[in-house]
Amino acid sequence: MSGAGDALAAVAEVLGAPVIGSFRGESKGGFPSDHDLWGFHPGNVGSSVGNTLTKETDVLLAVGLTFSDETTSSYAPGVTFNIPPTKVVQIDIDPYEIGKNYPVELGVVSDARAGLEVLLSALRGQRRKGAPSPWLKKFEALKAEWEAEQKKDWTRAPMGIGNVVKNLREVLPRGAIVSVSAGLPQEILSQQWLSYLPRTFLSSGGYSTMGFALPAAIGAKLAQPKRDCVAVEGDGSFLMNSVELFTAVEERIPVVVVVLNNYGWVSIRNLQMNGLRKRVFGTEFRGKVDFEKLVTAYGAEYWKAEKPEELRKAVKQAVSSGGVAVVEAIVDRRFPEGGASMYGTWDIPTPYN
Repeated sequence: MSGAGDALAAVAEVLGAPVIGSFRGESKGGFPSDHDLWGFHPGNVGSSVGNTLTKETDVLLAVGLTFSDETTSSYAPGVTFNIPPTKVVQIDIDPYEIGKNYPVELGVVSDARAGLEVLLSALRGQRRKGAPSPWLKKFEALKAEWEAEQKKDWTRAPMGIGNVVKNLREVLPRGAIVSVSAGLPQEILSQQWLSYLPRTFLSSGGYSTMGFALPAAIGAKLAQPKRDCVAVEGDGSFLMNSVELFTAVEERIPVVVVVLNNYGWVSIRNLQMNGLRKRVFGTEFRGKVDFEKLVTAYGAEYWKAEKPEELRKAVKQAVSSGGVAVVEAIVDRRFPEGGASMYGTWDIPTPYN
């Protein structure tokens, strides 16, 4: 949010150090996802790449990072972070954040951009040359393994949310702004969506607010009228705030909503499957909402997709329509194929612990 992306990339390149992003949305695009040093995300719904990097690093430069429970695997030692012995250098504009959740070797109270620019000026002339270090070679191997695992997931579940995310990324413009609310859309897009520019991924963050994505996309379109703005919602979350479609239609604000319909509160269903001995209650819808009638009642356009190729075609048409549009994507709800892949841990007390 401080516009620190260029300074961050320059520091990373001088150091030859991988960069990972925390769970919340602001980190996506602050460092481009197609940069050679991008190391994805750590934490519970993170990546094998990010968790290995943070767990095994000698020194961690933490910039504007609150070390929340999702990012840190609920502070379990050696799962995502291993502090100490890892030494932390922490830059934050809020002095209260420094050393709050982990001890620091050095704390710097500074705006992220200003702090990184000063650090960069001190590192000038230190650019590394020659063969990649063993650390970077390991980093490349980790990324190759991660990409192979993702491809297997996409093949196993063609309409799993992971493959839906992949297809959305391929059909949406590089600078499109994507917003997400809560549950599986937030988890899986935070994990797998590739953002190339700052402020192009809007997440409801720590409060994980349902119904956030649609009004966020409307606000983004008002602020950036030349960009395509797409809200990616679960069916339950969309029902919380579908009335905002009428706002967009009434005010002629062209946004697209992709509703990932798995007929329930499936992120909570999956928690029940994992933590409550598969005792599922109140999280799978018995009936089916007719989203076509709901959407057209508000005056918006509607498409439905049940296959990847239908999704790609529908999203292209919705974006090019120039109006308010909804694409209902029927996604895989099987357990565990219909959920997010977990690479860390999240401490949720249950009666069975």
